Amino acid sequence: MMAKVEQYSRMSMGYNKSLLPFFALILFLISPFIGCMFSLYNISKNRFVNISYVLVVLFAGLYGYTYLPYSNDDITRHYQLFKTISSLDTFSDFVLYQAVSFKPDFLIDYLYWIVGHFSDNHQLVGFLGSAMYYGLLLAIIRNWLGLFSQTHYGPAFWCAILSMLALIPTNEFCGMRQGNANALLLFFITWPKFYNFPKLVRILLLILPCLLHFSIFPYILIFVLASNINSKKAVLLSAAMALSCIFVVPIMQSLMGVLPKLGTIGVGIAMKIDEYMFDGDIENLLYSGSRLRFYFIVLLIAISPFMLNLIRKAKSEDKNFDTFIRFTYLTLGYLVFTSPTFILSRSLMIFKLIACLLISYLAFSSTVSTKNNQLYKIITYTLIFSGVIYLIQAQEYRVINPAIFYLPLPELLQIETDIYGYHV
Repeated sequence: MMAKVEQYSRMSMGYNKSLLPFFALILFLISPFIGCMFSLYNISKNRFVNISYVLVVLFAGLYGYTYLPYSNDDITRHYQLFKTISSLDTFSDFVLYQAVSFKPDFLIDYLYWIVGHFSDNHQLVGFLGSAMYYGLLLAIIRNWLGLFSQTHYGPAFWCAILSMLALIPTNEFCGMRQGNANALLLFFITWPKFYNFPKLVRILLLILPCLLHFSIFPYILIFVLASNINSKKAVLLSAAMALSCIFVVPIMQSLMGVLPKLGTIGVGIAMKIDEYMFDGDIENLLYSGSRLRFYFIVLLIAISPFMLNLIRKAKSEDKNFDTFIRFTYLTLGYLVFTSPTFILSRSLMIFKLIACLLISYLAFSSTVSTKNNQLYKIITYTLIFSGVIYLIQAQEYRVINPAIFYLPLPELLQIETDIYGYHV
């Protein structure tokens, strides 16, 4: 009799669990915010991960769709660009437009052209940018969680995602290209299946981030280098790049003199180097939002060599993980190397994401000593709490549409925003 009751109980529990995805969908329709939180909880428990991931990405898209940009936000320029590109009727028109635009990266423009054939609603730009950026970040974390035991899976997940959210300004997705290029590259190099593809396929995949933003190209070279040297050489090269930072300005100025001789694309790249490395206002190019956030990121950079050294001592048997650590060493060296130029802001964007992954590993990996686990848990909690301070101190909450927290999905889709943004 008891056996039958136990069997019925197990069947009932399985039946109830099978209804959870359906429940999550209904919950998302009624309240996308609560549905997103429920989905994140499911991911942290490693259940119904695929449907939960889709719902979180959709919520991220709704965040961008209802976003209330300042008039000088980068996304307002993309709104206008979307309108222009969506008016191009044929693919030949699009190719001609790209030919005269002097841009070596065109993937976002192509996406605009495709979407523009279905709708010219400028808010779709925000939906696409936000869904892509936060979706890729969540995918990176999913890749990273493969390093943890089931016991530490949930805590490591919350550590990584909340740390990233703390270090990401609310408007970071607005650039559309840079953030997504960074995230796409990190997704590939943390994706275990990536290393199983034939070499040609891996090369083609690594080209994609460059087509989102040309400035990602040095990181592709860094990854290729990291894949072909040992850890000792990676450390030495990183130190050499850091010590060579005084030479970066004359090197880039010489490169700008050579590139125009290579034709239209060379002229475009030279113009971009001048724009991103030597032209601009440091206040606008730090990409950190709150100044306090910038200082915290600099602190993470300062302790990164110690974090990397601890991880090296752990002696992982995962060759792909070792490649990622070598990539991080070289990326740190490149960041210091380019620090005298305005490209520092873009280097910070990718390195802070890597730092969040490293902290989560040191806080919850069983390969690290308990003492160090506790130390980095404290750093994690400090980082997460500081995110609230940044949000308030820099008034970053002002661009978040509060309706996203309480309106049902049909009403959120009816919200309209100003294509030119809002004046402060």
